Amino acid sequence: MNHIRKVKGESKTHLTPAEQEILTYILCGNNNKMIAEKMGTNIGTIRAQLQGLYRFLGYRNKEHLLQDHLCPIKVQKSIDVMMGDKNEW
Repeated sequence: MNHIRKVKGESKTHLTPAEQEILTYILCGNNNKMIAEKMGTNIGTIRAQLQGLYRFLGYRNKEHLLQDHLCPIKVQKSIDVMMGDKNEW
C-alpha cells in the first residue's frame, strides 16, 4: 500500500497530527459527532478529513478500516504509518 499523498505539490509520507487524532478516536469507537465535539470542530470538517484519511490509508470507508484493524499486524502497520515510520511492509 502506498502511503504517499500530494499536498500543495509536495509528497507527504505520514499523517498530520489532526489525522492521527481522528484515527485514534475512530479506532477507539467514537462516531463523527463525538470526534467533532472532542476536537472542537463541526461534523462536516471531520467527514472531509476522514475522506482524505481513508484515501491516504487505502480504505473505502470507516467499516473497511475497522474491519482491517481486527488483525494485530495491520494495527501495528497503521501505528507505524501514523508515527511517520518509513519502513516498508
